[in-house]
Amino acid sequence: MGPSADPPGRPYATKETGMPLARYDPATGLLLLTAANSGYAVRLDPLSGSFRLVHWGPALTFDEALTAPLPEGPQDSFAGPWDGTEEFAVEAGPRYGPPGLAVRFADGDHLLSPVLEDCSTHFDADSAQAVIRMRDSVRPLAWELHYTVREQSPVIERRILIEHTGTAADGPVTLDRWASAQWTLPHRETYRVSCIHGGWSREGRLQRRELPIGEFTLTSRRGHTGHDAGPWMMLDDTSTGEEHGETWTIQIATSGTWRMTALHTTTGRCSVTAAAGHEGAERVLHPGQTLRTPTSAGCWSDGGFGAASRTQHRWVRDHVLPHPDETRPVLYNSWESTGFDITETNQKELATRAAALGVELFVVDDGWFGTRDDDRSGLGE
Repeated sequence: MGPSADPPGRPYATKETGMPLARYDPATGLLLLTAANSGYAVRLDPLSGSFRLVHWGPALTFDEALTAPLPEGPQDSFAGPWDGTEEFAVEAGPRYGPPGLAVRFADGDHLLSPVLEDCSTHFDADSAQAVIRMRDSVRPLAWELHYTVREQSPVIERRILIEHTGTAADGPVTLDRWASAQWTLPHRETYRVSCIHGGWSREGRLQRRELPIGEFTLTSRRGHTGHDAGPWMMLDDTSTGEEHGETWTIQIATSGTWRMTALHTTTGRCSVTAAAGHEGAERVLHPGQTLRTPTSAGCWSDGGFGAASRTQHRWVRDHVLPHPDETRPVLYNSWESTGFDITETNQKELATRAAALGVELFVVDDGWFGTRDDDRSGLGE
């Protein structure tokens, strides 16, 4: 497949930079994404057979991205040569960090040998998509790294598509890990991580601490969204404030179980794996079947914590909410009025009074089902 041509002007170029949203050059193995004022560049490493990050920060020209070096090798023979630098690490060879993809074939083998099939870019009215297609050199398995960038947002959206390309004779392939993305951060002397947790009536509590050497994992095994933990992580170099400094923000869009693991190596490398599922969960692919992961979104900002937050809120409003400009109905929730003492009569009376006040949507929240007579019974019926 030949190189992706640079489409002239908008809508394929950002307003801030005038550069194409996406460009791939097979001669150099460089893929450059430009999202608003930010740049994201990965390059094929012939030694590892996979792509490695060379830049995630301010927007670069293609020539500038070409001169950005691949991450340096380990400082000693004990360090893994690719840990914390690969765009999507698989379970194969001397890799010691968490893999984005781990499988078991029907004969029990689990090692992969990744090779590049091709990389392509596609454009529509105000966004661009890039697809890196990888496959195993021997086994019947292929996976695609999908990227979406938008003209007016620095948020990069990523997901993975995994396909069993074999026949019935090959048997099923069991997926033990299937991350949506692995995000590599530029080298910094130290990193700080921000995340949120909470409980009933105390949601969204912020934690902020220096990222330790090793693996730092956030997870939820509840199977649904909740206030106990949020699938979101923000990193900085410990010098960032509310209105100044760089941040790298990563999240995963799933309402089920999830885990996010930040790898921080002794050589100063840092990467974040964002995935649905958890330890022990598995998915089985039969020949011809595919698995599409949830989206993981990443964003670089140089305007401090405040700018990072505002950028993500704007992205959710513009590109995640199904009807962002729709006026929401005026809602009344009857819970505080009746608690568990719910009857048809008192709910009708409340609905009549609410309608007279201009309420458009009446919600019976809790206490209406099964034996839900107190806070210790009735759930799950």
